[in-house]
Amino acid sequence: MTQQRLWQTQLAEHLNSHLLDSSTCQMEPPKLESEADMKALIGKYILHAFQLENAMGWFLGKVVAVGVSNRDLKKTPTAIHVVLYEMKHTKNKHLVGRVASTLSSAKYGVNEWWVLLLQQSG
Repeated sequence: MTQQRLWQTQLAEHLNSHLLDSSTCQMEPPKLESEADMKALIGKYILHAFQLENAMGWFLGKVVAVGVSNRDLKKTPTAIHVVLYEMKHTKNKHLVGRVASTLSSAKYGVNEWWVLLLQQSG
């Protein structure tokens, strides 16, 4: 199984485990050309793929800020957003708290690194 197919499978499993289906993910990348576009993600939930020793797969997080600290930029030079991960969603003690993240249109999609979850109505 290719890496790309593995990530697609993991996303489907994650969605199913949260009683969601593919209609809850925005398929087209969000417009992120201006600061206003970037700020529009604040408060939105995403699934973000991680390929770390202690955190591998897709994890649910909430975008909480635009702009990262100089310390975060040293670790993740392309980071623009801050995403909050909670233990109740990640079930992983190595992925809890605020994480500087690169949320760009180029890295968007089920074959890439993140997807935006659509708001559920009523």
